[in-house]
Amino acid sequence: MRVTGPDEGEIFWVLQDRTRILLDAEHTGGAYAVIESNVLPGGGPPPHAHARESELFFVIEGEFQFIREKTTFRASAGTAIYIPRNVTHTFKNVGSRTGRLLVVANPSGMEEMFASAGEPADSEDAPPPPLTDEAIGKVLAAAAAHGITMKLDWQASEEIRCPRRDVPLWVMGQHVNIKLTSDDTAGAYCVIEETMRPGEGVPPHAHQREDEIFYVTEGTMMFRVGEEAIVATPGTLVYVPRLVQHAFANIGETNAKFVDVHAPGGFERFFMEAGSFCTDPNLPPEDPVDLNRAVMLMKKHGMSVPGLIPATV
Repeated sequence: MRVTGPDEGEIFWVLQDRTRILLDAEHTGGAYAVIESNVLPGGGPPPHAHARESELFFVIEGEFQFIREKTTFRASAGTAIYIPRNVTHTFKNVGSRTGRLLVVANPSGMEEMFASAGEPADSEDAPPPPLTDEAIGKVLAAAAAHGITMKLDWQASEEIRCPRRDVPLWVMGQHVNIKLTSDDTAGAYCVIEETMRPGEGVPPHAHQREDEIFYVTEGTMMFRVGEEAIVATPGTLVYVPRLVQHAFANIGETNAKFVDVHAPGGFERFFMEAGSFCTDPNLPPEDPVDLNRAVMLMKKHGMSVPGLIPATV
């Protein structure tokens, strides 16, 4: 288990992007790393391709222009994008304010590149270091050492609509929006965005097959992981390895929202089977929760359920 609070984690300026390491190889056995990137207006890396890792991007806030191979598209908050290894890509903050991305790299190692390429940062309010030839050279050298090929002259030739996939569902009374499935990520992830009303929660359970990564974007959540209770505000990451019992609830007075990544993918099949299509997230679900059916489906999809005890404080 790993918790990284909103002011925790190693922080680096990589050129003029503020990069915070939330989860690294030490905690995941080298399976993946999780990074938060704050990108200033106009900021972003040059086009490049990774030989070692795939990347999952989730836009937390802001407006970005992505290039993936020869296509380009805009992506706003709530968009999830998967980039396989060896695929040329880049992104740029095309908004007027700082944008924020959550990045999952599979396998881990990219966090080491940021540490060697960047300059340590202490405060989010501090200005970025000057963009010098020396700083650019440092980034290029670190990228090459970590199997990243820069393609400075790469350009997209086709503008497309954002490949955003939303499947909004009611699942056991919770609003679950499926963003990416196992089919979308070569089996690596299932990505959802969940909105939870005050006082609601998910009972204690453990996944037999999947690790779970939570990143809170709005509200105040309480996570119980094993015997530990964690209050999580926006910017907090909670990592729960498979087989570890956990529960979570919204303990605030307003709706809470969080990104929920299951690794590997496939858990979207539980949401699809247990849920019903949501036409209006502002209205509560019409059908009551069938607890017996819910427990049956949870067990079917690889969860152990010791008891349906509310996940509250």
